[in-house]
Amino acid sequence: MHLRTRVQTLRSVLRQHIARHQLHAATSPHRLPALGGGLVVTAAVAPTTGGITTWLGANALPLGIALVGVVLLFNARKKDHSATVQIVAGVIVAVMVFALSFGTTAQQVGTWAVSLFGVTPS
Repeated sequence: MHLRTRVQTLRSVLRQHIARHQLHAATSPHRLPALGGGLVVTAAVAPTTGGITTWLGANALPLGIALVGVVLLFNARKKDHSATVQIVAGVIVAVMVFALSFGTTAQQVGTWAVSLFGVTPS
């Protein structure tokens, strides 16, 4: 074995060893940070979905609509208008379901859907 190949092999073995050591250190239950004389402090946490709901409302819907816009742009370039119309209809239904999942009433969603066609319910 040439010296260059041997050095590359040693580097590879060293990288693998470091990666295994870091993985073991990150997943080992025996390496908890301690305060004072080995006292570990934990806090009672009540799990909620408030953060997820806020993030989805603020980020997921705009990102999803932007992604759909890009898909529509590429479909329009291919002159695939039927797929474009199907995607738009699917997005409208998906937005209505998404709105219902955030506590919007069915009447509000229906009013919004009808307003897309220029009709104002009385």
